[in-house]
Amino acid sequence: MGFALPMPKTLKSGVDFARQAIPADVRDEYQRLFGKRREERWRAEPGRPVGERKRLYGEWVGEFYRRIEAIRAAKRGDGIDLNRKDALVLAGEWYSWFVELHEDKPGKPEEWEAEQWSIIDAMLLHAPEYVREEPISGPAGARDPDVRGSGPSSLNVGSRHISCEPWH
Repeated sequence: MGFALPMPKTLKSGVDFARQAIPADVRDEYQRLFGKRREERWRAEPGRPVGERKRLYGEWVGEFYRRIEAIRAAKRGDGIDLNRKDALVLAGEWYSWFVELHEDKPGKPEEWEAEQWSIIDAMLLHAPEYVREEPISGPAGARDPDVRGSGPSSLNVGSRHISCEPWH
């Protein structure tokens, strides 16, 4: 089933405006997730460069269709492909959830590293063969405390200076 691409209109005020109807088969779930039931609207204030308005409009259209496809995929029981940004958002949400679980009882710092490697080893058991064949990226001997302790004691990241303590 195809979609008709909504074309933005320029109003007398100079605002670029577009709207897109939400397909009937996903309206209930779309409303639950995003708060809109009948249509989505987009607008760009006057004064923005044409190229920026086109870029923003394209992002809006792409996000709208991605949402529709994600809802339909969920109804079918299928997964969806994530772009880099969505994967990072999902990883960040998972990380926040995971850290929150352990904030009150973080365990002993001396055991954190061993646990980290246990998790990596467990993930490798389920990883595709081509991942298992490749060594874990990073400095040679990354599990060796003597190698790790010899790294730099400070870094410049952008305009920030970060001090690093050795991991012993």
